[in-house]
Amino acid sequence: MAWRSCVCGNRIPGRAFVAGVDEEGHPLHVARGLQGRLLLPGPLDRIQRTLVVCVNQDQVHVVRDHFDVLMDEEPLRLRWQEVTKGDEMPRDALVVAQYRRKDEYLGRVTIDGAHYVGRVVGGVCIAVVKFRAESFEKYEVLVLEVDE
Repeated sequence: MAWRSCVCGNRIPGRAFVAGVDEEGHPLHVARGLQGRLLLPGPLDRIQRTLVVCVNQDQVHVVRDHFDVLMDEEPLRLRWQEVTKGDEMPRDALVVAQYRRKDEYLGRVTIDGAHYVGRVVGGVCIAVVKFRAESFEKYEVLVLEVDE
């Protein structure tokens, strides 16, 4: 999987993976960064060029130093697959981090045409929505398409 290291405030790299569109219709990019000892995925703030992550179901944190941006590079093909809490995670779901030896994934929800991304843990997607952490039991998870 291709992640490119970036410093807060720098331009978002060309060929960064577009995870959808934000509330204003602009491309939504994702990254992952450290909060304490946790490696967490989340959306990039396109104006401030910072990473916004959900630490847990009621705490949002801004990563202001450096982070890794998910890149859209050949021959990798990424797509979103719908999941509901209780479903088995797709076998090709993209693991973006581990916490207590359990895989964590990148999740996405759609609200009024805008996309919001966050971490999938315990069968729910905890996403940053208008700078608040919200939990969703129905969401999409990012999967890596593999040629059969």
